[in-house]
Amino acid sequence: MSWSLIIWSGVSAKQINMNKRSAVSLFFVLAMAALFLYASGASAQNDNGSAGLRIFDDQFVLKKEVPLVPPEFTGTVRFVLADVDADKVKEIVVGYGGDGDSLIKIFRANGVGLAEWRPFGAGFAGEISLTAIDLNGDGRDEVVAGAGAGGGPQVRLFDGQGKALPGGSFWAREKEYRSGVEVGVGDVNGDGQKEIVVSSIDGKNSLINFFDQTGKKMGEGFTVAMPENSLEPVHLGALDLGSDGIEEVVVGNGAGNEPKVQIYRQNGTLIKEFLAYQKEFTGGVNFQAQKINSKNVIVVGAGYAGGPHVRFFDCFGKAFGPVGLFAYDASLRGGINVGYGDVDGDGKAELVTLPQRINYSQKYYSKYIDIDISEQKLRYYLNGKLINAFLVSSGLKSMPTPLGEFTVWQKSPRAYSSKYNLYMPWWMSFKPGYGLHELPEWPSGYKEGVNHLGQRVSHGCVRLGVGPAKTLYDWALIGTRVLIHE
Repeated sequence: MSWSLIIWSGVSAKQINMNKRSAVSLFFVLAMAALFLYASGASAQNDNGSAGLRIFDDQFVLKKEVPLVPPEFTGTVRFVLADVDADKVKEIVVGYGGDGDSLIKIFRANGVGLAEWRPFGAGFAGEISLTAIDLNGDGRDEVVAGAGAGGGPQVRLFDGQGKALPGGSFWAREKEYRSGVEVGVGDVNGDGQKEIVVSSIDGKNSLINFFDQTGKKMGEGFTVAMPENSLEPVHLGALDLGSDGIEEVVVGNGAGNEPKVQIYRQNGTLIKEFLAYQKEFTGGVNFQAQKINSKNVIVVGAGYAGGPHVRFFDCFGKAFGPVGLFAYDASLRGGINVGYGDVDGDGKAELVTLPQRINYSQKYYSKYIDIDISEQKLRYYLNGKLINAFLVSSGLKSMPTPLGEFTVWQKSPRAYSSKYNLYMPWWMSFKPGYGLHELPEWPSGYKEGVNHLGQRVSHGCVRLGVGPAKTLYDWALIGTRVLIHE
């Protein structure tokens, strides 16, 4: 099985032409609709070592495949379609992040590479948010990149060769902010200029602000409420709903959220909202919003832990186009990116898809902690990617740590046990009477068990060392899954 960038040609926003071959193809697509979004039995990684660009004709017959993502890549891939050379054909701008070295690469649909660069320097290893549009009216799209979690809230603008635009680098938040930004672009105030739209996490909200191309803030912005377990800012797009030259802001929930799409005016007035998938799915959505043949189109792909299900909506949230379209084997659960545009010069808009991840955990929670008692090791994951691993001390065999699936339901930076007259820094309870915490501390300040990490010595709790306990405490939210097994 291979995970690939797929281009489905001839998927019309209005209809699918029916002949004998297309009827058979459509029957297959409809049959896939019977599969639930949370398809089971997912493979944890790419089997054959390729993650290539695929082009399908209008009968869904594979025409070509070109590898894009190396099989050992463990990060996250994002992409956007852009005409970087003014030839009226879209190129594929791919952001590779979260795997030690973050890059942007530009490809033609035949896999020929046009440019490659590090948007935030060699020291940045986080994910990359991307958008693209012609900012100066020369017919060539510029690339806008936002730094993901771990980096500062930096936004940078580039031409199609990776050259930074003069004055096109700015901080969208205070420099100490480290939760990542998402970027979009659109003329949201009708001044004839494209504004840079940036979302970031602000407590239990996503904060949306607008900037000109030099980073000057435009207006006050607005906030979008998010649940406490949100893992990333909302994703962004823009559409001119009224054909009045003013674009509205399209918002798609990120990981940790229900799969909701919303449309706002610049002043924060909500115009429309709808669910792209079942409400219970919390992997968020990836999407592209644009006007195709005078029709506003929002193409949506399921985020991490959902099946590779692609859907088409108009700006009123009404679904149309192909039914039950799964762009890959339904077992893929790494999330799916989507784009829509003419990438091969045939004058037709192609649906372009690419998995977010090709190597990922088989536990399909956006964020969880895994504790292996036999190894005395704790690992924690975000969107299927291993973040870190620590040695622990679990319960004695006579006082074992409970096995099973739990959630963090209580947190305290310094809990006290009256039973044992000691303190448990960075306490996170996953079951009444049991929790994760730093090595216990006596009232005298003595730390117990410094040399016992990797051994079963506790009375049932899971002990972590000094440093790792706080790191995990800061990372985990109330509701984070805790899986304990042998």
